[in-house]
Amino acid sequence: MRHMFALIVAIAVAAPAAAGDSGTRLKDVATLQGPGSVPLLGYGLVVGLAKTGDKKQTIFSTQTLANMLEKFGVSVPAAQLKIENIAAVLVTGELPTYARAGARVDVTVSSVGDARSLQGGTLLVTPLRGANGDIVAIAQGALSIGGFGGGGGVRSTPSSAPTARGPWIPEPSP
Repeated sequence: MRHMFALIVAIAVAAPAAAGDSGTRLKDVATLQGPGSVPLLGYGLVVGLAKTGDKKQTIFSTQTLANMLEKFGVSVPAAQLKIENIAAVLVTGELPTYARAGARVDVTVSSVGDARSLQGGTLLVTPLRGANGDIVAIAQGALSIGGFGGGGGVRSTPSSAPTARGPWIPEPSP
C-alpha cells in the first residue's frame, strides 16, 4: 500500500514537471485520509452557585438532582428540593484524533435551564459520549469562566454570555 501511494505521488509530481509546468504542489493533488476527531457530549450538574442556578420551574434540574441523591441512598421528594444553587448543563468538547489515555481535553459547559450564571460552580462527574453513544471521557471540576468585563462605569457590560462558559480543563484529582 505504501508503494502504491508513493507511485501515485511520484506520477502526480512528475507529470507536470515533464510538461514543463512546475506550478503544481503536492498538497494540491494528494490527500491523506485517517481517523478524525471525536465530538463529545454529556449532561450534568453544576453545583455551588450563589443563588444564580436554575429556578423551580426548571423541572429537569430538580429531577436530575433527586435521581442522583437516590443513587446515594438519600430519598428526597423532588418537590421539596431547592435548586437555586445548581444548574443543569450540557458539556461539549472534541477528543483529538490521537489522544492518549489520561490526556486533558478542553470542554464547554452550557446551561440548559434558566440559570443566570455558572460563576463559582463545580461540575459534578459527567460522562462524555462519542457519536456511537459509548462513554469515551469524563469531565469534572471547578469551572474556569471565560470572557471579561468591558469598559467601566454605568455602561459596563460583560463581553460573554453568563450561562455559556468554557473552555475549561478539569482540575487534577488528588
